[in-house]
Amino acid sequence: MERISRYYEYISMFPKLFLQNDSLKIITDRKEIEEYALANHTDMGILFENNTFAVVVDLVENELGTRYASCRIINKNGYNGVVVIPVYEDKIVMLEQFRHGTRQLELELPRGFSEKGISPEDNAKKEIYEELGGEVSSIDYCGSIISDTGLTGGEVHVYICNIAGIGNMQKEEGIIGYRLLSLAEIDELIYKGVIRDSFTISAICKLKIFKSR
Repeated sequence: MERISRYYEYISMFPKLFLQNDSLKIITDRKEIEEYALANHTDMGILFENNTFAVVVDLVENELGTRYASCRIINKNGYNGVVVIPVYEDKIVMLEQFRHGTRQLELELPRGFSEKGISPEDNAKKEIYEELGGEVSSIDYCGSIISDTGLTGGEVHVYICNIAGIGNMQKEEGIIGYRLLSLAEIDELIYKGVIRDSFTISAICKLKIFKSR
């Protein structure tokens, strides 16, 4: 039951993520969790973790009194990550990047996981340097998004920045090139299904709202 023991450490480390709500209660009694796991032949607690996030299975109870195992992802660094909208020569830089999740080449904005001890803004600048080899000359905050409220509560922060140039790209991350696009061109590529990354589409939406204010 090591996974359940680790689960209680997470309750102590991240108490706000275990606040109770009558709509969906989190069962924290160890005996009840262990009995549920045994009766339903399922794993409970911390199923996987690395330096960035953990896959957690809670025992929850809805308003009807029904109990079930519910999986979520907890980020260990306070926020999930950043999405950056880099602007070069009055165009938005979009990466051509092979993604393992889809096993396809995707067209998307630079983004990255959170890192311990690095603020979201510094993380955004770091991503631009690593993925595009560019230096940020100015940066603005466009707000935050949550990628999937059914799976995680961690925010992803959105930034728009100006860069002076593009250098060596991070080929070891599957980046094979880039495209310079206007907002109208991006809209068309989203409509056609060429751009389908949810972080990118959400960030473009946030950008439009930011620019309209």
